[in-house]
Amino acid sequence: MRLGHVTDLHARAHMPGVAAKPGRLSREMPDRLAECLARMKDLGCDTVAVTGDLLDVPTFLYNAFPGFEPDEPAFWAERAEMDYRLIRGVLDGAGLPYFVLPGNHDFEPAMWRVFDPDDNQRTIAGVRVIRFCDREHTIGAEGHTPRRFHPERDRWLDALADDSTPQVHLQHYVIAPTIGHRYPHNYTECEEMTRRLSTSPHVRLCLSGHDHKPPPPEVHGRTLFAVTPSFCEHPHRFRVFDIQTDTPVTFQDHALDPDRPVRPAVFLDRDGTINDLPAYRFGPERFRLLPGVGAAIRRLNDAGYAVVVQTRQSCVGKGFVPHEIVRHVHDRMHRLLAADGARIDAVYASLGAGAEAVMPMYRDTADAKPSPALLRRAADELHLDLARSWFVGDAARDIEAASRAGCRGVLVRTGLGAANEQDTLARFPGTPVLDDLPAAVGHILTAR
Repeated sequence: MRLGHVTDLHARAHMPGVAAKPGRLSREMPDRLAECLARMKDLGCDTVAVTGDLLDVPTFLYNAFPGFEPDEPAFWAERAEMDYRLIRGVLDGAGLPYFVLPGNHDFEPAMWRVFDPDDNQRTIAGVRVIRFCDREHTIGAEGHTPRRFHPERDRWLDALADDSTPQVHLQHYVIAPTIGHRYPHNYTECEEMTRRLSTSPHVRLCLSGHDHKPPPPEVHGRTLFAVTPSFCEHPHRFRVFDIQTDTPVTFQDHALDPDRPVRPAVFLDRDGTINDLPAYRFGPERFRLLPGVGAAIRRLNDAGYAVVVQTRQSCVGKGFVPHEIVRHVHDRMHRLLAADGARIDAVYASLGAGAEAVMPMYRDTADAKPSPALLRRAADELHLDLARSWFVGDAARDIEAASRAGCRGVLVRTGLGAANEQDTLARFPGTPVLDDLPAAVGHILTAR
């Protein structure tokens, strides 16, 4: 039996915006998934497994933060269901049997209105494929780690006791290999699970997602444990596995586009350039777009520029708000821009607070403007040509970051721009100074 495995799409289409972590190309995913499934069909796959994080829904849908008002959950839940229906349409259209299961970025109430919650196992080409829909748990000392509890554990133990056919086990979270990152990708009981699975004569393959850049697959006993790299990031990787009764499982790595052309970008500061009142120390209810911003960004979209926001949010490092609130603010920004037909391709936020940091992890400010670090990271992850790119902001540090990255800078007079104009021109003579973002976009498109 030949099985195609793809995982961690983090898609958004009807939902505005992109995944919270930049580099995840959410809005490309429906079309890219269709390409991937066509490749799998050409490669002779008998079935397809999609092991979680089909979407990247706002975290307030499944993990509300007390004291902060989310941005209309009913709107996002409805759009999430529309995106699940879109993904299902792509899967149905491929003409291959498939398995899907939820990940920690999915919204299960909407997902199970679209996909069958009871379609947990099927036998395909003589191999029994079983999915396990586990969750992360945040109770006590086990905080934020995946577990296999009832009823999934009962089904798992029943499968281990059944030796009638070869088996493939699917789950979002990682049993093996051990992931060394700080984030807990492995099950709390992963050692016990690995031992039981590796001593089974009939479990041939254990497939997971969740870790986007995993270590190579490992063999324990007769069982191959594999975590396929995430599909949402360039070059869009997937794997094909061959499962036979009496020989070891083999696999092939594939990618949709190992070579991708670069394109120019327009980087935007957030507070004072896109919105009038910083949501700093607050939540999405304080976020308001400046006049004409949506239409201006849409002009950049139509002209083929990637539009990337770079913002410093040291409010996280200083302990005023959690990182999740910054993400909620950006979801609000995406929604307001989408009402004008505009989109942001990625958001890069610097959270460090230096000596004012409340925890050691937030002391580092090396990626904050005027450092070009995040601009260079965006160029690498999104395949951008910095030499043909621009940075629009309201402070001298924005222009300096642009200069150090090899971009051209534009100062706007909104926000702190009018107060910073003379200082900026003294440090960076010849910098274009425009009244606002719509005027800056007009300048960029004319200069092009």
